[in-house]
Amino acid sequence: MADVICEEIPMKTTKSDQLRLRHWSVMAVIGAYAEEQQAPQELRLDLKLRGDFSRAAATDDLAAAMDYAEFRKRVEAWIAGRRWQLLERFAEELCDFIFTDPQIKVLKMTVEKPAAQAPVGVSYTITRVNKAH
Repeated sequence: MADVICEEIPMKTTKSDQLRLRHWSVMAVIGAYAEEQQAPQELRLDLKLRGDFSRAAATDDLAAAMDYAEFRKRVEAWIAGRRWQLLERFAEELCDFIFTDPQIKVLKMTVEKPAAQAPVGVSYTITRVNKAH
């Protein structure tokens, strides 16, 4: 599992770029209540991905960049067929999956659950450092 860290994130490289993927709607079976486990419901993701993306900037070549369409397909395929009870567990496991991409060194992710069984909006935010790469 990824390490818990504070907002200020030390990087071992002098270059640190950030990609942000916002307003990403995914469908997942998630919830602590039996009725929530009956069908997928919407989650909204906001990802801040940090790493050294300078090669893509220098070459203007998709092969050197993060392919957003391919990334989206991989994440959504990973979510499909899985079940969670808690946002906290979903976020931690998704973070670990995203870190299988060696380009991603730091991830800040907010997961919003619009249909949460609560009288208010619910979201969960984590920040993790990829120690494997």
